Amino acid sequence: MCRLGMSCEGSFIKVLLWSRGKLFTRRIAMQQIEAVIHPVKLSEIRVALQEMGILDYMESPVLCHTPEGRETMSFRGATFVANVVEKIKLDVVTVDEAVTKVVETIGNIVKAGNSDDCRITVRPYQLVI
Repeated sequence: MCRLGMSCEGSFIKVLLWSRGKLFTRRIAMQQIEAVIHPVKLSEIRVALQEMGILDYMESPVLCHTPEGRETMSFRGATFVANVVEKIKLDVVTVDEAVTKVVETIGNIVKAGNSDDCRITVRPYQLVI
């Protein structure tokens, strides 16, 4: 029987494995990738993450404010330009070795020609309880 526990030391996750009466420790460097994307690209990114073996990630709807109005909407017969765009925020926590591959995969799917099409940030992952 094996028990698993985690603690945080800076940007490293300390993994404690208890097996056969002995305690093993291993430090794993982790990174958090945050990508804000258009909802139409979400299904493609889901498939790509699944193919890479990443099954645990978080999706959140977000509203992005833009200085120039980009969407024309109508409400009760009146047409107006909205400066709020609905997008999806993906949070993926992965080991250091996979960060480059995940960021390149998301970037290639989105093909960010416009700076507002996709925002990707990478930061050290801190374990919060």
